[in-house]
Amino acid sequence: MKPDTEIFGRLRAGEAHLRLIATSDLHGNLLGYDYLSDCPAPGAGLAALAPVMARLRTGPGATLLFDNGDILQGTPLAETGTQAEGPMPVAEALRALGYDAATLGNHDFDFGLAAARRFAAEAAAPVVLGNVAGADGTPFLPPFAVLEREIADGAGARHPLRVGVLGLTTPGVARWNAHHFGADLQVEDMAAAARRRIPELRAAGAEVVIVLAHAGIDPEATALEAENAALAVAEVEGIDALVAGHTHLAFPGRDHAAAPGVDPAAGRLHGVPAAMPGAGGRSLGVIELALARDRGRWRATGGHGRLAHAGGDAGAAPLLNRLAPAQAATVARIRRPAGRSRVALHTHFAALGRAPAVQAVAEAQRLWLAEAVQGTTWESLPVVSAAAPFRAGGLAGPGHFTDIPPGPLLTRHLNELYPFPNELRALVVTGTDLRRWLARAAALFGSVAPGARDAPLLAAGARGYMLDMIAGVTAEIDLAAPPEDPARLRRVVRDGQEVAPDARFLLATNSHRLGAGEAPAEAVVPLPRRVANRETLDALAARGPLDPDPTPAYAFAPMPGATAVLATTPAARRHLDAITSFAPEDMGTDGDGFLRLRLHL
Repeated sequence: MKPDTEIFGRLRAGEAHLRLIATSDLHGNLLGYDYLSDCPAPGAGLAALAPVMARLRTGPGATLLFDNGDILQGTPLAETGTQAEGPMPVAEALRALGYDAATLGNHDFDFGLAAARRFAAEAAAPVVLGNVAGADGTPFLPPFAVLEREIADGAGARHPLRVGVLGLTTPGVARWNAHHFGADLQVEDMAAAARRRIPELRAAGAEVVIVLAHAGIDPEATALEAENAALAVAEVEGIDALVAGHTHLAFPGRDHAAAPGVDPAAGRLHGVPAAMPGAGGRSLGVIELALARDRGRWRATGGHGRLAHAGGDAGAAPLLNRLAPAQAATVARIRRPAGRSRVALHTHFAALGRAPAVQAVAEAQRLWLAEAVQGTTWESLPVVSAAAPFRAGGLAGPGHFTDIPPGPLLTRHLNELYPFPNELRALVVTGTDLRRWLARAAALFGSVAPGARDAPLLAAGARGYMLDMIAGVTAEIDLAAPPEDPARLRRVVRDGQEVAPDARFLLATNSHRLGAGEAPAEAVVPLPRRVANRETLDALAARGPLDPDPTPAYAFAPMPGATAVLATTPAARRHLDAITSFAPEDMGTDGDGFLRLRLHL
């Protein structure tokens, strides 16, 4: 840990050092435990960050600790208490580590408005949110807080310091969690809210203003209500430091190249010291601010952002002890028997439309919906079901795949198959609608020229969780056609027949897909009661052993002589018999640890 003399030069009387520490996108990773595998996972989470926080707090000047949202959802431990009254381990963790303030991310609303409010009440530190309000303008939570602290200057004299903290969440939450928000809440553009709130903060006495913005850093995010608008927020006058998040990327670092307004070398956005800590508790965002005292008030005169990476959990005993009872109860819960599976449930070949883990989810939704509409206007419609892989590599790395062996299923296995608290939705769709739905998945594949050798199967940046599969339906994709070409999706086949454009179906999906604008709201079919998608999976497992339909969700138009490369997990080597039609060749692992498979198209 560098002394002030190395960070800012020697500080004198009337000069001070303020260090800001931030977590973001922890997604419930409190104790460094893998609840899906039921084993410790040291090196990440709050337990691994706690000793780093303690070291950073021993420096001169003053230190403040913040969380930037998306902390409630992600692990069975963190989600304890979100569905019913009772202690919330996440709030306990924030109290144990002495957080100074926090804001909410989009996933912190996944469990409803009451759970979000209860977390804010239990966290002890102010939880602030400046761009979510009711139709009458009443803020959902306090928009900002002014923290009264003390700070020592370079001569050792102590002075009062008033730090203003504003919280902002990404506007997309109103769509993704529309079933919770309804018409009661509205979300304001982040930069617009900052322009409105910063003068209020200054008027309330804030000498230094910190913005906790649950948004990524995207130079192209210039539209009103853009999702990753951290850069636009940084342009607002009066901000002294900014914490970003949401995208699970890190800043400064190799995740963000230099661009107009983006300075990864200095850790600044439009000149504002900034940091984005990544996800899962693998690092902390650290912002070093230089302050000068002028006419009895402090002002920020410069600074920069950096990252501090997690270590072991030595020194995290207070947090571990405080959460021990909740952890013991959680582990007992995830070990409960939940059923059986006749086949391995994995997502290793999701990009090939062969993912038993996804097909099991789709089948669970389909069966539940088919029974729910018996005796209704819609019972005569064929029921189809859309699902996508939740764990399929990508930025999370080669270990981020589902791989459940055949045999007994425990509660933790079902948690892995469906980790989000989404709700089931039913839509009336046509064959044309199905084509439109599947075209989004088809666009995620790279373009493969006739005769090409070892072309990437997926386009750069393709997100696995968008690879929707519709149970019992096969989308035939022409990889030679550009992703935006409607002709890329050649045929949509069900029961051996091409689906007619005017055919009508009942489609099972989830509230997040619907909220993201995947289908018109007027097509929604009312269900007899609210049901979580995970509940449909529990019901399927209770019926008997899982044995999902092996019909591939995708087929590729033949391209003799052409090969494509799929990046997957090394564990896929055990399941290559599932893709023999591609004559897969093992090309070894790449620098990130992904297995590269050559596929013959």
